[in-house]
Amino acid sequence: MKNLSKTRVMFVARICLSLMIGTLIVAEPCAAFASVPEFNDAKPALTSDQRVSQALLRLSFGVRPGDFDSVKKIGVARYIEQQLDPDSIDDAALDKRLAKLPTLMLSNPTMAEQYNPPKPPPTPTPSPTPVKSNAVADAPKMDTASPMMNSTRMTAAASPSPTPAAKPSPTPVPKNPGMVVTELQRAKLLRAVYSERQLYEVVVDFLENHFSIFANKDADRLLLTGFDRDSIRPFALGRFRDLLGATAHSPAMLFYLDNWQSSVLREYPATKDKPARKSGGINENYARELMELHTLGVDGGYTQKDVQEVARCFTGWTIRKPNDEGIFYYNPVQHDNGEKIVLGTRIAAGGGIGDAEKVLDILAKHPSTARFIATKLARRFIGDDPPKAVIERTARSARHLRALSNRPSSPARLRIRQRSDRPSNLSPHRSARLPPKRTPIDQFSTGSPEWDSRFTAT
Repeated sequence: MKNLSKTRVMFVARICLSLMIGTLIVAEPCAAFASVPEFNDAKPALTSDQRVSQALLRLSFGVRPGDFDSVKKIGVARYIEQQLDPDSIDDAALDKRLAKLPTLMLSNPTMAEQYNPPKPPPTPTPSPTPVKSNAVADAPKMDTASPMMNSTRMTAAASPSPTPAAKPSPTPVPKNPGMVVTELQRAKLLRAVYSERQLYEVVVDFLENHFSIFANKDADRLLLTGFDRDSIRPFALGRFRDLLGATAHSPAMLFYLDNWQSSVLREYPATKDKPARKSGGINENYARELMELHTLGVDGGYTQKDVQEVARCFTGWTIRKPNDEGIFYYNPVQHDNGEKIVLGTRIAAGGGIGDAEKVLDILAKHPSTARFIATKLARRFIGDDPPKAVIERTARSARHLRALSNRPSSPARLRIRQRSDRPSNLSPHRSARLPPKRTPIDQFSTGSPEWDSRFTAT
């Protein structure tokens, strides 16, 4: 029963992607879309060899020696089935190459400790030197010591001085911080060339462009490795709601879009010692990008008021010491606990960190999100101008997945995926799927992902 439940979870979680890949990418256009106007003038059906070439060109980073014969031998359908289950594919040759890039497995605190430039020590304030009077300073010093003391002094002066104590070893020079991004770039190239899990790497590349972060923004130079390893890779072929939650909790994302500084505005009246002042302030960058680029799309039906309300929900989602620790941290003092209304849904006051989780639930199940993601997938795997029927079919399948379940979805638990260093004998791909270590904050979403999965493992 447990295996059956696991199988259903995997099937439904990947059904949208496999639907598009299996029946839309490499299907014969005349047979699959004979009734679709865009395909009325479709070219003749592809030959077997052409379908193999098409699958390799669209589902991988290119055809390597031996790939064509390998896929032709097992068939396109079997090849797609294997690629949708990357854990079943041996990638030991790639793992050996990635093992030479040590930063891939470092946690954010360790990365900061080893690659951040050292902070200069504080300069001590010089103490004033007491000034002696001229009379005292110029007065000759009288030697009032006894002859025996003078003899002892002469003997001590003649004896060799003791060996000076060894100086403490200097602090190790920090490593070049530029190597962190450089090794991440090298890993991306190695995976594209040598990985046998080509579709997985193509989807990871797609998602990292979808949830885009600029690598050279201060602390993100060190935080981006964890974003790739902990926020994208474990969820690339999984449930969209889990992926959305992981990126929302990512220190790299919170830093890039300035949400870590977003706080409810507080006003302080004037006192006898201080004038009236304000502190904090809500930043809308992440809220706007979350709806415009991550979920609904620019024409997804949200308003400026929705941006403001979402930004209020995400106040308090911050980072503990971005340049030293780089760990997600929810600060209730920064959170706006008032009532919000997001896309017509009321979020009651006093929800705390759960306000933002509810926003993620609303966005993940919204029809505009399904259509927006389906459009981008179709452009990636089919062409720049994919048939509208393909997009609508995929989006409609996503929206109706909830009806496939005979029981309501149970709440999905999402822990903050901030791991410490992995054991060196684990490959980067498999270590990315290790259960996350328990952190001070465990998040509970208020509902399971909507548009790409309806089953929760029991």
